Amino acid sequence: MSDRDVRPLIEDLWPVPSPPPDLASRVLAVMERDRPLWRRRPLVVGGTVAALAAGLALAWGLYRREPGLVEEDGGWVASNRSTVDIGNRAAAAMEPGADLKWSVRKERVSVQQRRGSVFYRVDKGGPFQVSTPDGEVEVTGTCFRITHARRAASTGTLVSVLEGSVNVRTSGGMLRLKAGETARLWSGRPPQPVPLDPGEAAAAHDEELRDRPVTTTEVRVTPEPEGREPRERPSALVLPTSTRLRVFGNPLDKVSLSVPPGKRAAVEVAQDRQFRHRVFSGSARAPFVTVPAPAHGDLYWRLAGQHELAGHARFLPDAADPDRPVTNVVSEGRLSTTIHFQGAQPKLTFVFAPSPDAARYQVKVSRGDRVVLERTVSEPLCEVAPGTLGEGRYSWTALPLGEDGAPLGRRPVNKLELAYDNARSTLAITRMGEGAVEGVAPLGAKLFVNGTSIALDEKGRFATKVNARVVVFRLLGSDGSESYWVRSPAARRKTL
Repeated sequence: MSDRDVRPLIEDLWPVPSPPPDLASRVLAVMERDRPLWRRRPLVVGGTVAALAAGLALAWGLYRREPGLVEEDGGWVASNRSTVDIGNRAAAAMEPGADLKWSVRKERVSVQQRRGSVFYRVDKGGPFQVSTPDGEVEVTGTCFRITHARRAASTGTLVSVLEGSVNVRTSGGMLRLKAGETARLWSGRPPQPVPLDPGEAAAAHDEELRDRPVTTTEVRVTPEPEGREPRERPSALVLPTSTRLRVFGNPLDKVSLSVPPGKRAAVEVAQDRQFRHRVFSGSARAPFVTVPAPAHGDLYWRLAGQHELAGHARFLPDAADPDRPVTNVVSEGRLSTTIHFQGAQPKLTFVFAPSPDAARYQVKVSRGDRVVLERTVSEPLCEVAPGTLGEGRYSWTALPLGEDGAPLGRRPVNKLELAYDNARSTLAITRMGEGAVEGVAPLGAKLFVNGTSIALDEKGRFATKVNARVVVFRLLGSDGSESYWVRSPAARRKTL
């Protein structure tokens, strides 16, 4: 802020009876003389805060005490805009209605701001704490503003930092604010960052002083201009607030983690339960935060300053490839064979005793009186591709043939049963492609594909059409567990 800008602010904000014509020049000269006390950089503020800052600089330059150790108690209730000294290293510019009480014990300063809006400028030194009905603000040297409007329905306490940094603390947690950042304090809840630029923050403080009804859960967030996209979009995989989450075979680079409903507080995300290895720490400007997704490992998240977890997800590779069917051997040595399968239909290999005079073997598989498979092979085994034989009961035989193709005797007729047995404990995706997915879910589970509930038959099988670049399968187990499978047919690993 230039001298040309400060001069009219001083003369308009701080009128005195019959001021000498060179008042502004004298004030600026004093400010220049004492500038080493404060850092030599302009303080860019707007609106009422600019006026308060100018008045505060004037009062500090003209009425600053000599350095030394001070012990004093004081207080002030402002009936109009006022500036008061607090010890020998701070000054407070108070809006009308502000109520302050302070205690200075050598280098330690304690201030009680019971209501109203106050702009503080504090020189570096010992501990300086401002207590409000909702929480505390701790500083060593900085410029900041605190507003607490005493109403029947309180909106909490608003804190904005213009220079340096402060720690804001409530019984629910602690948050560090840097220059240009704003937070709201409520008693018993973690400090909540509010995304406002400096101009918006100044207007928000002024708005707090208006006599209007508000709700206790009000959060002041600048609305998005009409037609503009939201500031943050979730990734294709959004995990809820749960500590029983499993994610299998995730191909995504990012994952969104939901925060508790109604919360827009600071969130911590780490790879360990003790939160020593954090991957994210900051405000949730949406009902979620988005972080890098591990190929394998854990993610823990919680509200900043709290010990209780909001969520825990374990990322795991697929235990097996459900698209690869299991090979089952059907031997002639057993007159009756039952094969239970889960997921994909099995690949079958019929094995039978060799005949020394046989040139070939004729394998026949019948269902009732109808032959459903007939093949001639040169070896005493016959492989059958998955899905050739469906669920049901069959009979089969392998006849040895001579060089002329005539049977060389009779062989026993064997029985075969293919039975689908859903003893699965996890999801099997048996087919995916061409706009369709098929698979099997454990009995009693609920399945969602890209957020849509999918019908399961009596054995847990499903088939549905999907036209999406990324497909997210969400499985809710009967035991309350929650698991996810993410598939990206177009690209194995793509940032979303």
